Amino acid sequence: MARTSSSRAAFIKNTLSQLSAYGFDGIDIVAVVTYEKFALAIPCGLESPGNKECPLNGCCGKWGYCGITEDFCTVNKTGAPGTGCQSNCKLLSEFDNVGKATANPGRNIIGYYSNWSAHRSCDGVPNTVLPAQRPSDLDPFSFTHIVYSFAYISRGDWKLTTTQSDDDELIKELQGLKKQNPNLKTMWAVGGWAFNDPPYQDIFSTMSRTSSSRAAFIKNTLSQLSAYGFDGIDIDWEYPGTERGGVEEDGKNFLLLLKELQAAIKVSGKRVEVSFTAPASYWYLQQFPIEELQDYTDWINLMTYDIHGSWDIKFNTGVLPHTAIPEVNQAVNMMLKAGVRMGKINLGIGFYGRSFTLSDPSCNVAGCPMSGPGIKGPCTKGEGFLSYGEINYLIQSRGLKPEFNATSQTMTLKYDNQWVGYENPDTISKKLEYVLKRAMPGVLIWATDLDINNNLLSAVVGKALAQLPSSTDCPADGVWPRTEAGKKATVSCGSGGGTRARPCFGPGWGTEESFFCGQSLMMVEAFGKCV
Repeated sequence: MARTSSSRAAFIKNTLSQLSAYGFDGIDIVAVVTYEKFALAIPCGLESPGNKECPLNGCCGKWGYCGITEDFCTVNKTGAPGTGCQSNCKLLSEFDNVGKATANPGRNIIGYYSNWSAHRSCDGVPNTVLPAQRPSDLDPFSFTHIVYSFAYISRGDWKLTTTQSDDDELIKELQGLKKQNPNLKTMWAVGGWAFNDPPYQDIFSTMSRTSSSRAAFIKNTLSQLSAYGFDGIDIDWEYPGTERGGVEEDGKNFLLLLKELQAAIKVSGKRVEVSFTAPASYWYLQQFPIEELQDYTDWINLMTYDIHGSWDIKFNTGVLPHTAIPEVNQAVNMMLKAGVRMGKINLGIGFYGRSFTLSDPSCNVAGCPMSGPGIKGPCTKGEGFLSYGEINYLIQSRGLKPEFNATSQTMTLKYDNQWVGYENPDTISKKLEYVLKRAMPGVLIWATDLDINNNLLSAVVGKALAQLPSSTDCPADGVWPRTEAGKKATVSCGSGGGTRARPCFGPGWGTEESFFCGQSLMMVEAFGKCV
């Protein structure tokens, strides 16, 4: 544009006209420019090419930009066109009562296991603050699914690749949990945030771009899932689009990838579960053709955490909790507005906090200015991030008193010039209440290794198990008889009469289990145990 006098003149003429029309007093030249007319590009509305609408049924605001907040969605019925929301103006609050159709709400408890946690050590504090975690440390009865994170994709041959030297051993250990609970499903997550950083950041985009590369990835993936004993694949592409190394066609190609994956699964005759993660941010989600994608996945794992963090410093928002219920609700309603069915959405729960360094320690409430991320945790060793184990250690070792914020329904910890927003068992119980109220299918947990003594996990499981349907009574006397390994015991039902044949679950096949059930405790199919 700046190369010739004629193009400069066209840009200047159009810009001065548009500044006047919109009532601006000046211009800061950082805007996107179109090549054809050298006019400022408008994404939606009357002044956009073809009067475009926004992705995800987002609101086209009065200035021709897309969003989902009241600033974009408020309709002004008087005045000239463009003085209020121009299209798709339904407010997110109008979706608050949606969510009554899901069968068995809260049935999914999906734990993400991070493979690097097996090698964790802590600096300057006992390793018991946040112990290293191996798959064998996980309780196989506390999850419906465990997602092993992460595999990467090799460039060119499009195979899943392991990312830790002992992944094969760890995966074998994970699959061994099914001997204790045959109802447990295991999945392999591919991607993750770091996989969309250099030098990998274009691999998802490049792989999904052609039918031949998609076919190679699908063939390899199904073969590798079977070889490793996984029940499904979780695709964690963060994110399609140009923002993180991709191209504009990524969303369309992702849809083709899932369609072709499901077609290949059907041909195989096997049951392979498919899920993918989705961001809680409209900015990133708009690159996903999310309404169409839902038809080719078992569920969508909505990452309703990291909504805020130290990166907010560029927006001058101050310190804010990263899992506030009002914003979690907004993210769920954003999905509904985009056309996603509630029965497809699992809610994300973070077993960690986001921390900040306050600009002024005397100003230490939500919204106070920050100077940057919080100090590194001794075990997780990343600025602006503290596991629940590390937070619990701070509370105990320093005699700190956390505060509950009724508006955000989260916990806050303040000490020195540090501010941390996080979840504890009580606030996680409230998240589960939200899941059940909205009739969502379940939750995903990032990540299993960030808890301490299963404090947070117990809050999830306790709330969810209370809602799960039970199809089989416990034994009448609460005792499973001793059986041979792999065999079933036939017992008298505790209520309703008759007999039931059930495997003898517990520390191992063939052990005697005393549950002291009573009529109120039932055998829950999803977990294979009395609760």
